[in-house]
Amino acid sequence: MRDTLSESMNERNHQPPCQVGDECELEIHDLAFGGSGVGRFNGYTIFVPFTIPGERVRVRLSKVTPRYAEAGLVEILQASDLRTDPPCPWFKRCAGCQYQHLTYPAQLTAKTQQVQALLQRIGRIADAPVQPIVPAPTPWAYRNKISLHGPGTPAYVGIAHTDRVPVDRCAIAEPGLNQALAQWGETHPKGLAAHEDLTLRSDADGQVWTTTKSSSKRIRQHIAGMDWQTPIDSFFQVHPAMTERLVEHVCARVRASGCRTLIDAYAGVGLFGLSAASHVDQVFAIESDPAAAQAAMEHARSLDQVEVIRQRVESVIDELLKQLPAAETICLLDPPRAGCHPAVLQAIATHQPNRLLYIACAPDRLARDLRTLTAAGYALVSVQPFDVFPQTAHIEVVAELAATDSQP
Repeated sequence: MRDTLSESMNERNHQPPCQVGDECELEIHDLAFGGSGVGRFNGYTIFVPFTIPGERVRVRLSKVTPRYAEAGLVEILQASDLRTDPPCPWFKRCAGCQYQHLTYPAQLTAKTQQVQALLQRIGRIADAPVQPIVPAPTPWAYRNKISLHGPGTPAYVGIAHTDRVPVDRCAIAEPGLNQALAQWGETHPKGLAAHEDLTLRSDADGQVWTTTKSSSKRIRQHIAGMDWQTPIDSFFQVHPAMTERLVEHVCARVRASGCRTLIDAYAGVGLFGLSAASHVDQVFAIESDPAAAQAAMEHARSLDQVEVIRQRVESVIDELLKQLPAAETICLLDPPRAGCHPAVLQAIATHQPNRLLYIACAPDRLARDLRTLTAAGYALVSVQPFDVFPQTAHIEVVAELAATDSQP
């Protein structure tokens, strides 16, 4: 690498001291959200996947921008004691896992620190009350649903997101899914057609269902003492043991709030809102997807206090909040990865329901929305991460907020 440019020249001219294809040696000092190790060269930040803080590595630059670079790992010059051998032969090729090279306790520590850092950097929340992440009971063989793609041998998406990685098993999938995948391969030697997907999902009894077409067939999941009938290829939490822990936490926080009305925004099939229904007098479950809303209505048939609203959250929440006593209302927000619609945040800021529970699968988007909510008069009470997806960079987080006027 051309290292003749000084750090001061780099800052003055806003030019990176390197270009694509250059190699350099770095000390990794941090692990960023998303899974890449972070190093610096002449004051310039370089992100390197599959590295660990404390390691010295040789890397080759693959992308260079004025602010940072991305690099591939060429050689580990000094390895961390936290490094472990990945059991999956497709690790570093498949895009599914980012942390198989890192011991599980180290993964947990890193994820807790990443949530704290995101809340400070994006949310502008200093000293956020982030609790240690809740670990999974087992970090392997936990997923009860996988989806693979054609043509040919079923494949996962590759690291470059433009390539495919054919596999015959997955280390984070339940054993039954791997057995079913092997059996499917034996009976379908030609594999999948182009643009065809294979979905495998197990039910509460351990039976595995497979489909290569969009299907409305429902299978039974058993969570928090209730049976949930979910379409085989629709969204539902894929880690049953951690889903139980998430639901238990949400129900405990709803009960502790003392609120009598629960708005379950982005309700899906009703998992969180209906599970917490016994702790309040009424539940309004809002869901725009017709299939999910229909499933929520069926799940709520025996719950007189539940009303399912088949609308987009941003279309109805302002009017709904206007009609409810703010001091007795708790809002449960479980938006898609993009976060809450601005109109939803505005309605909450206007009507100030007593408590908010925000469930996020994207903590960076959570941090953005928390910045808006804290500026609108909410205090951040607690932040609880959950390791729903071990071996991956994903983090599930439940944040609790209280309207400032409701604080003692």
